This record gives sequence, structure tokens and C-alpha cells, in this order.
Amino acid sequence: MAKTEVELVDGLKLDGEPQRHAVLREPTAGDVIEANAEAEKMVPTPDGYQLLVSPTMVGAIVLGKQVVSIGEIPGPLSLRQVKMLSPTDYQRLQFKAQALESASAEVAQRGRDDAGGAPAE
Repeated sequence: MAKTEVELVDGLKLDGEPQRHAVLREPTAGDVIEANAEAEKMVPTPDGYQLLVSPTMVGAIVLGKQVVSIGEIPGPLSLRQVKMLSPTDYQRLQFKAQALESASAEVAQRGRDDAGGAPAE
């Protein structure tokens, strides 16, 4: 499973000391499934109660699950811990997570492209 690292600006505090070195891994299907389930919320509507899922919450939960560690703080991060990040650090983690997912998708696509579509010469 691919990993990437990023230095946070503000970090998360552990015993009063900011932890800034973050390690992320690529998400699994299980991470996405669990995040969707955790983000579900029953809300009243004119047609009765409906189950809604917030894409913002799903993204935050998946990001927390992708965190291997931030300094001495082990991952995954809880949603409460993700919410404690500064906006700058949250954006840095999101950017690195998206880059990691894009790189994984490119490798997978390259494997498909190389798998036999070209005619032999």
C-alpha cells in the first residue's frame, strides 16, 4: 500500500508539543464504506425521514482513516481529531491524500493500458 509524508504547519498537540510530521496511506474500499456509514444521518423531510450522507463528512472521515501517524500520534485519526486540525493543515493533508490517490489511479490505469490492447508487430 502506497504511503506519502507531509509536514504540517501547526500540527496536533501531544502533551503540549505540536506533532507535525504526517504519514498518509492510500484509502481502501473498506475506509470508504465505513466513512459512508459513519456519515449517514436520518433527517426529517416533508415525505418522511430520509437517510442523507454528507460528502464533506465522508471526506473528513476517510482522511482520518488514511492517517498512519502524525508525529507520535498513531492513526487512524478520529473525526474529533481531524476537526482539531488547523484549516491549513487540513488542506495540506487533503492535497497529499488526493495526490496519493491520483498516483495510485495512474499506476492502475497504466497497468490496464499495458495489459494487451496494442496489436503485435
